[in-house]
Amino acid sequence: MHTRPRILFKLPALILAVLMLCTATQSQAGNVQFRHITEKQGLKHTWVQHITRDSKGFMWFSTIYGAYRYDGYNFEEYVFPIEEGTEVARINIVHEDTSGAIWFGTDDGLYRHDPDKGTFIHYNGHRNS
Repeated sequence: MHTRPRILFKLPALILAVLMLCTATQSQAGNVQFRHITEKQGLKHTWVQHITRDSKGFMWFSTIYGAYRYDGYNFEEYVFPIEEGTEVARINIVHEDTSGAIWFGTDDGLYRHDPDKGTFIHYNGHRNS
């Protein structure tokens, strides 16, 4: 009885898997686009700590001098002055919760932004302002 080595039976499956992987990788690579965003587009401080995307599609950039909301064309700046001074809070992270509120984690506490109402609440661990 003549038997073929087992490797010959596995070879077509291996070739098919490699071709499928190459095709999937190639199609995904074609969809990736990068665009450099600088001061020219309105991002005043390019030392970015954190980037996130909210449920409305806005990109949020946190920097040591504030946060920036980007709609794909323009930036809106968010700064939080530290009480009794001209210094602004360093924004370490921006996060959207399940209710759609935007939270800013700063070195001066947390700020909660309700985008629908345009309001901010500051939580600093001592008292709310």
